[in-house]
Amino acid sequence: MKTLIKSAIVAGICILAAGGANAATQPYSDTQQVTKFGSTFTFSQFNSSLGTLTAVDLIINSSVSGGNFSVSRGATGAIGTNGTVSLFTQKLSVEDSDGNPIFTGPVQSLTFSGINSIPRSTTRIFTIDPSQSILATSPSNPISIGSSPWSIFIGTSTVDLNATVTPEATVTSGLGLAPNYDNSTALTTLTLRYTYSTDPSPVPEPGQVAASLLLLGGIGGYVFIKRRRKPAVATA
Repeated sequence: MKTLIKSAIVAGICILAAGGANAATQPYSDTQQVTKFGSTFTFSQFNSSLGTLTAVDLIINSSVSGGNFSVSRGATGAIGTNGTVSLFTQKLSVEDSDGNPIFTGPVQSLTFSGINSIPRSTTRIFTIDPSQSILATSPSNPISIGSSPWSIFIGTSTVDLNATVTPEATVTSGLGLAPNYDNSTALTTLTLRYTYSTDPSPVPEPGQVAASLLLLGGIGGYVFIKRRRKPAVATA
């Protein structure tokens, strides 16, 4: 009997707990070579028929730098003064399809190879070390996207995120130096992650509450009546 009562109480509690939200995540990834002209990453939108969206995060995996850049020197300036390249940097930026910034990475110094002395009327090409990442951490921590632009992520179609590499070389000593970064790239993986509740109404239905209370009340009444009964006393 005690086992039966315990089972019934557990069942009642389970009914009261029914309707709780179950969290789930849904990631979409895309990998591309990002350039200074920008690259478009296309992801599926969150289908609201799955539940209620609770978080949108962007995860950026190692953006490995690559390609090259060039610096040209015009015919102006003193004959004996050559131009030089002393530093090359890149950073990665990501915007949503409305142009709102989501991520702007730190400026990272990268190593490169090439003859850094640039005489007049000369173009030098500098190769970027392809083993370097232009992110401070790899992979980066998830970047939380605020709720205000979530509308563009909800639907049954796709959403675009635009990533751009910003390269810059430090050129000194000489007039007419013109850098070109068209071949500067970064291999980048973007992962868009949706977290959502599979039950947008975690509060139990009134019928569930009534059934639970009725069940528990019936059990209590049965136990009360049972305890009031006294066993019959045998007479000689």
